[in-house]
Order: sequence, then C-alpha cells, then structure tokens
Amino acid sequence: MGGEKLIVETCRVIVNPTASNGRTGRIWPDLRHRLEAQAGSMEARLTQAAGDAEQWTREALLAGCGHIIS
Repeated sequence: MGGEKLIVETCRVIVNPTASNGRTGRIWPDLRHRLEAQAGSMEARLTQAAGDAEQWTREALLAGCGHIIS
C-alpha cells in the first residue's frame, strides 16, 4: 500500500489481547494506528471473556457492518 488510503465505511475490529502469549495486546496500539492510517474510521473492541468475539461479530453482522477484522 504505497501511501494510498483505503476508503471504507466504519469497520469493526475485534482483538484478543491475550493471543500469542499477550503479544497481540502489546502490539495493538501500533497496529491500531496503522489500521486507522490505511482504513480510516473503525470501532475496536478488546475481548475480556470467552464468547466476546462471537457475540460482537454477531452484533456487527446484524447491524449490517460490511467489514469485520478479528
């Protein structure tokens, strides 16, 4: 992506901060910054309990969200 910014409606990002022995949580701030720079507006949620990702994905789909990153 050579400096071009993707134009997409708000996407949902679901993050498990404990994945990869906590590495995902450690790199999330930088990753979020990079995603926002490329994709623009996004809603991010960090899971805290089993089932969070499934519930939030279901809610996003029912709301008509076209882009979900998990």
